Amino acid sequence: MRKAKEEKKFKEKYITLDIKNNNYKVRVPGFKAVIFKSAEEAIEERNRLLKAKDDGRISIDPNITVGEWIELFLNNHCGNCKPSTIEGYLTDIERCCEPLYDIPVKDCKTKDVDNIILGLCKKGAAKSTVKRTRNILHKLFNTLIKKNYLPANLVPGPSFTEITDNMITENENSIERQAFTKEALKSLVETAKTFDSKNKDKCKKYAAAMSILINTGMRISEFLALTKNNVGVSNDKSYAKIYVRHSLRPLKKNKEDESKCWTIGKPKNKNSYREITIYDADAIESICYLSGLKHDSAIQDGKIYDFLFATNAGNPVRISNFEGTFRKIREKANAYKDVPNKMGTKTIRHYICVHEIRHSVATILAHISEPKEYPTIAAMLGHTVPVFLSTYVHATDDSKETIAKRFSSMMSA
Repeated sequence: MRKAKEEKKFKEKYITLDIKNNNYKVRVPGFKAVIFKSAEEAIEERNRLLKAKDDGRISIDPNITVGEWIELFLNNHCGNCKPSTIEGYLTDIERCCEPLYDIPVKDCKTKDVDNIILGLCKKGAAKSTVKRTRNILHKLFNTLIKKNYLPANLVPGPSFTEITDNMITENENSIERQAFTKEALKSLVETAKTFDSKNKDKCKKYAAAMSILINTGMRISEFLALTKNNVGVSNDKSYAKIYVRHSLRPLKKNKEDESKCWTIGKPKNKNSYREITIYDADAIESICYLSGLKHDSAIQDGKIYDFLFATNAGNPVRISNFEGTFRKIREKANAYKDVPNKMGTKTIRHYICVHEIRHSVATILAHISEPKEYPTIAAMLGHTVPVFLSTYVHATDDSKETIAKRFSSMMSA
């Protein structure tokens, strides 16, 4: 009874009294909660934070991290959010800003975060990348946009759609993602076996990597994050299993300590946690070969990693280094297409990139499967069926020709 009376005596907006611990908690929307021992200090801090509101916008605390701010925003403006909702928004924000920052953006303090959209524009990112990022930010800050509460240092003001539309210019050399034939994919494996005459071990490693990527459709970040514990081969070597649990994230290159150039994080989304079964004999042999290579283990944040595809020091191969070697392989394999650009103004010679192996695998599987098998294929790639069909499956010359012949025979009949 006495406790209830004492609580009634103290009434201050955004300040709560904790009688048990004898302190006062100040929680102003948009700012991290602060605890004080005296009511005077709490009221003074509350007033300071309230004054920080300028023209109806939340001027967020510069020392709060982006992750903490998003959590506050969701709790204050979106009701009682589930932890999965908060984690989903954090993942979206982190993926948006990955090309710009050397540490996960959710761990950045807001004073260190530049304008995301303008930063992408300055880097010359593709128009589709900027628009996709902008749409995610729109979704995340939708409530604040409506209430004119947007923090200026995270996203421009309410008219940032018009601002960025004027800044984004279409690159005349940009093209859509392409899917390549199974013959082109096989040529990558064969070329990798001999692309470097001075380093046969490197040839074997990259040929093994090509074989595994082609038989799984994994993202390159997932493949490079695989440890030897994430793969297993049956006793009779008739099949192998790969467990995708992590994703490799590059950091700014550290000349003094190579182990600080990377970090291991979660996969892209919850569907990316998956198990892939392989029956191809060459891919199984590749897994056995890479598992048998001896090298040191890597240590990151107190955890020990024995990577499947690693440097001699045991660190994972950097994505940029892998892509650099891959460019040499694809050019020797002549794995290219002559395709029109997005504007249709000219034809461009386009060599396959690492991520297009994934698109090619998805397209091949879609064309040899029935619709009832699409959920299984999508699960293998770590996506939902709609994303699998709309993003990864492409029209091929063979399929166009087949449909054209079928249509002609139908019309003539």
